[in-house]
Amino acid sequence: MTSSESGPTIRVRVGESSLEVPRGTLAADVLAQAGAFGPEVVAATVDNHLYDLATPLASSATVAPVDQARATGRRVLSLSARYLFLAAAERAAPDVEVSIGPSLPSGQRFRVRDEEGVLIVGKALEDLAGKLERSIASLVDADLRFESQLLSLDAAEALLGPGHPSRERLLAAWPEATVPVLTLGSYHDLKYGVVARSTGRVGALQVTAVENGLIVRWPEETPVQLGEDDHHLLRITNIHRAWNRQVGVATIGDLNHHILYGDIEDCIRITEARHERDLANIAALIAEKRETVRIVTLAGPSSAGKTTTVRRLSLQLKVAGIEPVIIGLDDYYRDRVDCPRDESGEYDFEALEALDLALLQHHLAALQRGEEVRVPHFDFKNERPASKETWRPLVLEPQQILLIEGIHGLNPELTRELPQESCFRLYVNAVSPPDRDHQHRMHTTDLRLLRRIIRDRRYRGTMAAETIERWPSVRRGEERHIFPHAHRAHATFDSSLVFELGVLKTFAWRYLLEVPRSHPSRVRAHGLLELLTPIVPILPDAVPSTSLLREFIGGSTFRY
Repeated sequence: MTSSESGPTIRVRVGESSLEVPRGTLAADVLAQAGAFGPEVVAATVDNHLYDLATPLASSATVAPVDQARATGRRVLSLSARYLFLAAAERAAPDVEVSIGPSLPSGQRFRVRDEEGVLIVGKALEDLAGKLERSIASLVDADLRFESQLLSLDAAEALLGPGHPSRERLLAAWPEATVPVLTLGSYHDLKYGVVARSTGRVGALQVTAVENGLIVRWPEETPVQLGEDDHHLLRITNIHRAWNRQVGVATIGDLNHHILYGDIEDCIRITEARHERDLANIAALIAEKRETVRIVTLAGPSSAGKTTTVRRLSLQLKVAGIEPVIIGLDDYYRDRVDCPRDESGEYDFEALEALDLALLQHHLAALQRGEEVRVPHFDFKNERPASKETWRPLVLEPQQILLIEGIHGLNPELTRELPQESCFRLYVNAVSPPDRDHQHRMHTTDLRLLRRIIRDRRYRGTMAAETIERWPSVRRGEERHIFPHAHRAHATFDSSLVFELGVLKTFAWRYLLEVPRSHPSRVRAHGLLELLTPIVPILPDAVPSTSLLREFIGGSTFRY
């Protein structure tokens, strides 16, 4: 919003309306004058950059409302709710240490410890939950404004650092002269993105004591009840977050410290060794059941690293004396014209019915009986199965196991015709990247999107703007077809690497800057640039050629 314009007024476009307003008019007031401001609006885009509603406009621009029905708006409200909870905790229980946990289907999880660092549990935790809920209600009733300011680095360290080691370590390597700071009453924090205008806009939050922690959520959401998905995610993330702490990279500040003070190569080697160990353990689980298991299905969301996981797991299975035979579910796609359509009438290529399920189930049963089948090949160029003359013959020998990768790998419908003891399901996802600091998490979806942006730009000729534009559709497919079945997995492989954000920054920074300012994807691109700003870059030289990260940045010894 910089400009060489002079004069007391600026020209602002909102939808079809064009307004002349005084320079410095707030984004919220501009939207209100254009009739585009309502109770659902939580932020604004100004020339395809996301801003708080309280942002003063310094030059002529195009302004649009962001409401909570959009994914961007939901992220704004979610971040605002986190600040509201943390401010309420500092006000009501200043001696309690609050730390962020995983985001669950039932809400955002936090852990709380007393002055001695002891985890608060039981009746004390239930009492604390009630106290925090009342504190939140008080702040909501007061309708306090979320205030934003830029402080010098020294001033930010003096305000935010004491008592918060993870913030101190992050600010120790802060790359800019100023630091964005959020203030809510007497509460101060690093500002990690756009927030709602006031606590009243966030509304009431429910705080529930559950299993050694707290769940924070909006009351109108599904009541808190830890389901199978929650328990599965909690178990996996707790294991791997503990490992992050053990290796000394629990937060971005920790990662920067390792990079700047010379032992990042050791950190990379240890992290890669953990991946090898985890895959060896999974191969051992399969080997223990080799008398009954003939099929291993593998699934995970986009850019989780499934392809490399399949290759590396195959090697570990061979070490265990098992010969894997790999097939992809993509080759069982039906002719595009026979695919189902979604709610908008578009072909839904991610639906289970997009596969020739009857053929696949027939083949799996036949392979288990030791019979030969001919595996199809899908012609993506012509969007239909290739002619049967090109289908490859396959027989599953006694020492072999069928390894199947695809979006529906965990769906029980895929293997419902088979004895369940003959199937082993593996879930792959990047579940535990380092937190931004001990009270603010790194979204795993952001990590996966960065991976995909780099891979698409380097190897598929797709610019970052297009990848970002497709991402909401990708996420909808994951929510429908993958995450609901994650708890069915017999094992989970965490594909995140504690060092990878430093490597991803080296590549992604340029690709994100290529997104045109006029493109709608610039909103998300700018958010990712802000996320990467405090991370110290790592050159990829130290990344092994067998690393899962090589699937995205290149230089892998595996063929994809």
